[in-house]
Amino acid sequence: MNILSFIFILLVVLPVWGDWFSTQSPDTCTGPRVRRNWSSLSDADKKNYMNIILKMKQTNVPVRNGMVRSLYNLFVDMHLNAVNTNVWHGTSLFMVVHRWFIYQYESALRYICRVYGSSMTPPITDCCSVALPYWNWEVDYENSTLDSYIPQDHSAVFDTNYLGPAPVPNTVDYTVKGVTINSKSWPTVTALNNNPSPNQFSNGNTAYTLKRWMDSSAVPLTTGPVWIINNINSTANYGTYDGSIEANPHSTPHIWMGFQMETMSSVDDPFFMLHHSNVDRLYALWQDCWDYELVPSSQLTTKQYQALNPISGSTAKVDPFTNRAYDVGIDTPMDYWWRTYSTRGVLTKEDSVIFPQAEWPTPRNMNFIGNATQPGFGGMYYVYGDDNIVSLIQKLSTTSSPFCPLNTKWRLVNVGSSSKRALSSKDKDNRSENDKNCEGNIKSKWDEYKKKGNNDNDAWTQLVAWDCQNTPKIELTDALEAWINMTGLAPELFDRVCDSVSDKWATKHGGNGKGNNGQGHQ
Repeated sequence: MNILSFIFILLVVLPVWGDWFSTQSPDTCTGPRVRRNWSSLSDADKKNYMNIILKMKQTNVPVRNGMVRSLYNLFVDMHLNAVNTNVWHGTSLFMVVHRWFIYQYESALRYICRVYGSSMTPPITDCCSVALPYWNWEVDYENSTLDSYIPQDHSAVFDTNYLGPAPVPNTVDYTVKGVTINSKSWPTVTALNNNPSPNQFSNGNTAYTLKRWMDSSAVPLTTGPVWIINNINSTANYGTYDGSIEANPHSTPHIWMGFQMETMSSVDDPFFMLHHSNVDRLYALWQDCWDYELVPSSQLTTKQYQALNPISGSTAKVDPFTNRAYDVGIDTPMDYWWRTYSTRGVLTKEDSVIFPQAEWPTPRNMNFIGNATQPGFGGMYYVYGDDNIVSLIQKLSTTSSPFCPLNTKWRLVNVGSSSKRALSSKDKDNRSENDKNCEGNIKSKWDEYKKKGNNDNDAWTQLVAWDCQNTPKIELTDALEAWINMTGLAPELFDRVCDSVSDKWATKHGGNGKGNNGQGHQ
């Protein structure tokens, strides 16, 4: 055997540690990955995305030491792993750790496209246009308790041909029965029964099928654009912002979807990635608003990242392997274990060739997501396209505007639109009806307050109060309590200006609702 043959065997047979996707199939794309709102995608783009994730589900890849795993299910395994997810939630790692997690998933999308796209039906000819879409659920929030229309039930993300059908009244079988996503095409990692109660759905007659609860009367979406803009604009510190996003905005869609999405096996549901792409978009919006993307990684302060374990309260998240509090420091590599298990009392943690331990990022690495002259960690470079939040900010802005006064240019979001203009009429045509109606209602109310002679700050204060009063109150349901206990989030993080969940918690359980109430084990 000559040396070239030996090197070939090393490269092909042995696991390749590092950027597994590009080493297996070189990525020759230039420019940023552009993440777009699902409702703005063409039918062809939606079809391509669904074909890619179905192939990802069916494709086994080497994980470690001769073991293989479905590429999609690898991501489910990692999020289900309690050693990971216990620190991924309820600490300051929430936004930064998921940023790398979904970026690697996006790399997997492109890898599947490069390897299999030309043989798909229809063939995919441009894998450089493939990026992770997002579901901008803030336009689907319940913005009026006075009418019978429920926006979230009519979200543009629902389509039986793609991600699955819209909620059906009086459902008795919660199994997803879409053309693309159904019990045959999409077996899950976690088996659940048909009882939507989070305290019951793991017992008895379970099946490895995807289920969704989607009871909008029990779990209304209450986070809309006004809350998001107000939160971004008034929160300059990472720790406060991270906790605020993980609570109601991030949690409610999970709880509403229910079943797998209401567990740490939530990646079982393809909605997970679109949901977390939107969560990351809110992270990017916040960075962009404060121009934090311009701060060099070596000069980050607690404004850009603040190490907090827990994110709120006093009970630290503990690593079950070491019985010590997790270290969430800015320069501490974050956990991305594939699996952990115990054999005769010996605890074992194993990584994977796709997330090798030697190359796990730190929170510092996740602040910068790349630009035209310099990539971020691991080659990271992506942006978000035309943005409804930026559009609304621009429509409400005046020369004395209180919105994002430190922002000099939108660099991470609204890319593709002029940085200083609202979305064009052509862009608007691609938006969902919920998106158009949501923006129109908010702009109309803003104009009403301005016509009364209020300055921008006073008009905005009234708009924030109106928005909170006009949405349903957050009820302390069994589902919300189960979620709080699973994630370890403090009830106070769910408080709004007109609605105190922590008071409801204290009334029911005693205490003040300010501390942690779970350790996030699943």
